[in-house]
Amino acid sequence: MRYAMLHKSDASPDSEAGDTDLPVDVQIELLALQQPGRAISHYEVLGLDATADPIAIRSAYLARSKRFHPDAWYGKKLAQFGPLLADTFRRVSEAHAVLSEAESRATYDASRTSGVSAKERTAVTARAEVRAEEDRRADERRRRVFHTKGFARLGAARKLFEDAQALEERGERGLALQALKAARDLDPTRKEIAARLGELELLAVKSRAQQMLARARAEEQQGDASAALVSYQAAMRHDPASVTALLGAARAAVHEHDFANAAAWAAKAVEYAPKAAEGRLLLARAQIGLSQKALAKATLAQLLAQHPDQKEARALLKSL
Repeated sequence: MRYAMLHKSDASPDSEAGDTDLPVDVQIELLALQQPGRAISHYEVLGLDATADPIAIRSAYLARSKRFHPDAWYGKKLAQFGPLLADTFRRVSEAHAVLSEAESRATYDASRTSGVSAKERTAVTARAEVRAEEDRRADERRRRVFHTKGFARLGAARKLFEDAQALEERGERGLALQALKAARDLDPTRKEIAARLGELELLAVKSRAQQMLARARAEEQQGDASAALVSYQAAMRHDPASVTALLGAARAAVHEHDFANAAAWAAKAVEYAPKAAEGRLLLARAQIGLSQKALAKATLAQLLAQHPDQKEARALLKSL
C-alpha cells in the first residue's frame, strides 16, 4: 500500500470530481492542501504566513472552519471530496490549536527548517524576544510576591490570578500556568485558583499532543512512516482519546507491517468515531495483514453499510 495521506493530490476538479455539488473554488482549495512529499505548514492551512498576529489567526480559523466544516455541506453530493473535506477541517482545527497558543506556536516555529521567508524569520525572532522579556519580568514579579506575608500574600495571589487571566487571553498559556502555580502556592485554599490551574494544565497537555500531531503529519507527508509512527504514539500519550493520532498511528503501522498494533489502534479509533470510514478501512487492512479475512470481511461490510459509495472498501472486499 502506498504510504501517503488518503488523498489524490494530482487530481484536478474537472477530471476527478465526478458528480459533486461542491463549488470549483472549494474543490481547488481542498486539492491544493493535499500534496504528498511536501509538508504544508499550519500557516498555509489557514491561508497565512508566520507574520500573522493572534487576531489574524483567529479570524482565519473562523472563516476556514466555517468554509470546510462537513456540516456546512450536509446533504450535498461530495463524491471524492467527502474525505478531503473532513481531513481539511481537522487540519484547520489542528493549525488553530497550535498557533493560537504562544508557547506551542513558538515550538512549532522553531521546528520549521524550510520554506520560511526572511520576513517570517524576522517576525518569529521578534516574538521570541518579546516572550523572553515577558518571562523575565513575570519571574521577577513572582520572586517579589513570595516575600509578602499575611493578608498581603492573599492580595498577591489575587493579583497573580488576574495576571494569569490576562496572559491566557493573549495566548500566553505557559506564562499563565506559571502565574497560577505561584498564586496557588500563596493561597492554596482558594478553589478558583486550583480549578483554573487544572483546566489550563489539561489544555497544555492537549497542546503538546497537537505539536506532536503536527510533527507526525509532516513526517507522514514526507513518506517517513517510521518517524511518523513514533510521533503519533507520542501524541497518543498526551491525548489517548485523539482519533487523529490513533488513525495516523494505524496508517503508519500498516505501512510498517505492524498489523497487531495497527488493528488495536484502528479499533480504538472506530470506538471513538464509529461513523468515520477511515478507521474501519484501516482495521480491515490490519486484519488482512493478520490473515483474519473473515473479520476483515465483516469490518468492510459494516463500513459499506454506513458508506455504500466507499469505493476503496468495496474494491478491498471484492479482492477477498
